[in-house]
Amino acid sequence: MFLLYINIGMNMIQTLSAQVNNFLSAEQYNDWLFALGESFVITDNIRRRELYVRGCENNLWMQVELFENSVKLHADSDSQMTLGIVHILQKILNDSVPDDVKSLTLYDIHEIIAPLSSVRKKGTQHILNYIKQCVDNQQ
Repeated sequence: MFLLYINIGMNMIQTLSAQVNNFLSAEQYNDWLFALGESFVITDNIRRRELYVRGCENNLWMQVELFENSVKLHADSDSQMTLGIVHILQKILNDSVPDDVKSLTLYDIHEIIAPLSSVRKKGTQHILNYIKQCVDNQQ
């Protein structure tokens, strides 16, 4: 587990976890997640059937690119909260090697997603599974 954190950016996971731990209420967390969604750079022309992620509460389209053994995430959604979740995963996973992406689990980011509802946690697991499947398909 410790090696995973080193490889995929222990600093980012720790930074985000510390930020979440400083929130005094669920409202602060939700405001932060919404702001992350608003600041997410949406990829043009990504709303295509083959990029649709099933299992999320809201519509989500995601493209996972593997370029020179480095993963890049691109997405669009109808929901700022969903984009906030994707933004978190993007901050952690972008520029990671495929093996590190495939080894990330929800437990590794449990402090960051702890305030989410069980439905949103389940959606986050679907997003993570989708990312791993895309990486597998490109190797």
